[in-house]
Amino acid sequence: MNEEHPEPPHTGLDPVDRVLAREANIAALPVTEQAAAYEVLHEELERILNASPGSLPAGLIDSVTEPGSDAAWEREHP
Repeated sequence: MNEEHPEPPHTGLDPVDRVLAREANIAALPVTEQAAAYEVLHEELERILNASPGSLPAGLIDSVTEPGSDAAWEREHP
């Protein structure tokens, strides 16, 4: 890709990367269709992120802790 059309970010999570890759195409749509296209991408990302933890890569799960847990506190207060 080039400066006008930069390469989409890579998260390492294939389903997310596929959604993000489609984002660049939205600019080519008529302005009246762009909001709906972004909404579709947003819904897909929410679906992926709300998937059961067993379907996400272990590295992603291991880096997430519950708010208020000791691990979350230690990360905020090194």
